Amino acid sequence: MDNAERRGELLPRVEVEAGRIERIGAVRDALLAVPKRLAPRLAKRKAIEIERVLVTEMTAILDAFSREEA
Repeated sequence: MDNAERRGELLPRVEVEAGRIERIGAVRDALLAVPKRLAPRLAKRKAIEIERVLVTEMTAILDAFSREEA
């Protein structure tokens, strides 16, 4: 580990933690924005249609964040 640290291959723990907290916040914000964005589109739809749209949206958000580099 000392050699890797000297070669600059390791990031400081504080930076890694800050990046992780930032990503978690971004996922949280994206998920919390779903109801306001989709409510007008889902009004007066059947429960099964609403569920399908919500699952699709949530999956897209999670997939997008899982593909981003840490």
